[in-house]
Amino acid sequence: MSVKKEANGRHSVQVEFEVPDVLPTYGGIGTFGIRGPGIEIVDEPMRAVGEAYELRPRVVHNLVADEVIATSEGIMGAHSDICHGAVAHAVWQAVAAT
Repeated sequence: MSVKKEANGRHSVQVEFEVPDVLPTYGGIGTFGIRGPGIEIVDEPMRAVGEAYELRPRVVHNLVADEVIATSEGIMGAHSDICHGAVAHAVWQAVAAT
């Protein structure tokens, strides 16, 4: 584990896993996406408004949103930074695919 001082003066803790590229048994969905045996998983970047997704039923689509959900403020960090057109677009694309 390492502690890093951010540009805004706050500190962040970074966890370094012993075996690179091997997922831990337990981990956060926001960090690793939904994972597990016996399920089909697609990892892809969050798309801009107007760019269609090819979402399929019974397939987990992990959208990498690091560039969209990025403003880290207050005690919640970026967890509340969801008011973006790209996020709403992804949600509506998921609704339309069901």
